[in-house]
Amino acid sequence: MSSSIPLFDKLNSNNYNTWNGDMEAWVRAQALRCIISSVSKLPTVSATPKEGEEDKLEAWQLKADKAGGIMWLMVDNTQRVHFRGITDDPLKMWSALKEVHMQKRPGTRFKGYDNLFSIRKHEEEDLQSLINRVDDALHQIRDLQSTAFTLDKLDDELGAMVLIQALPEDYNSFVLSLLLKDDLDKAVVQIVFVREDNQRRHHQEESPAIGTALAAFSFSSTTCAFCGLSGHSQDVCRQYACAKDQVGKN
Repeated sequence: MSSSIPLFDKLNSNNYNTWNGDMEAWVRAQALRCIISSVSKLPTVSATPKEGEEDKLEAWQLKADKAGGIMWLMVDNTQRVHFRGITDDPLKMWSALKEVHMQKRPGTRFKGYDNLFSIRKHEEEDLQSLINRVDDALHQIRDLQSTAFTLDKLDDELGAMVLIQALPEDYNSFVLSLLLKDDLDKAVVQIVFVREDNQRRHHQEESPAIGTALAAFSFSSTTCAFCGLSGHSQDVCRQYACAKDQVGKN
């Protein structure tokens, strides 16, 4: 087996699907795929080792160390947190990355659809390359769908996603709360939309009253620099006005 390091890009927060395909091809070429696919189990050694048992265990551990080491080296620092406590088990390392990056929830599918519909032909790109990019985007979306995902579910989810995508930036926190849900049913989204609309309208109605109350409080806490009484400023003070008139007459 070659000891060279793969030449493809390390895993980051945005390239799992590409990285996964490249890494799987590389471990196949290195005869290590059985280690990360649970096909090859950790060999057992008898209390009194039989002939060849220890050799099999040593060979398996050598492959496991190589698979785990390459996985560690081929992810960037932000991804290594997912390996905490499992660096001695390459199967768990592989599974942990898949669980993090392939969450089958509406938010991740929304990103997949957004990427799909954002595809445009590059200036120097041939049509076959364009076809391949679209197929790859569709494949990524299918990987994010559960076995129970139906066409009716797709219609509902697309309707909900169109509603969400139509919202302006000041709804970003509201959108984020929706995308974190495990289910993005259109009927539920519509109900949540109405509730959000009512809440915003109520807040707008309260805002003028709050502003008036704050202004009244600010005015009542004002102290006149001339007479020392509260509730008004010097420029509207009657005593100041009278004193000013008297000075003018003199």
